[in-house]
Amino acid sequence: MQRVVNTLSHRTLPTKISGWPLVVIFLFAVGCGQPDVGSDVQGKVTFDGKSVDGGVVLFNPLNADLPPIRANIQSDGAYQLKAEPAEYKVIVKWYEKQSSDIQAEDPRYQEPKLLTPKEYTSLQTTPLQFKVVKEKEVIDLDL
Repeated sequence: MQRVVNTLSHRTLPTKISGWPLVVIFLFAVGCGQPDVGSDVQGKVTFDGKSVDGGVVLFNPLNADLPPIRANIQSDGAYQLKAEPAEYKVIVKWYEKQSSDIQAEDPRYQEPKLLTPKEYTSLQTTPLQFKVVKEKEVIDLDL
């Protein structure tokens, strides 16, 4: 290993770092595998008794220390997510289907129409509030 002379104290300093600090930094940056924590939450989103086809649900914890959780709504209205035990306000955004061949840059593109009743799209107005407590929760969202 090469050594450099420290001109202030006349001691030699190593110019290479041993491998252990790099391993520690790597494990810190990558993580040692995040534990599978929280509750499995699943359910169906319906509007007027029919499954919602697509869109998103957003679980917003009342505890500001927890992050919001987003899940896509499948074509059969089902959604699934992992949530910490807590109380959540839920908003739903469901838009009219767009043709997949028209992109936002296309002059024929139109902003998709929001199909969700407006009260379910805002944290201030949503009546959807649920407490996640069990390891597995089924929370159906009837709009």
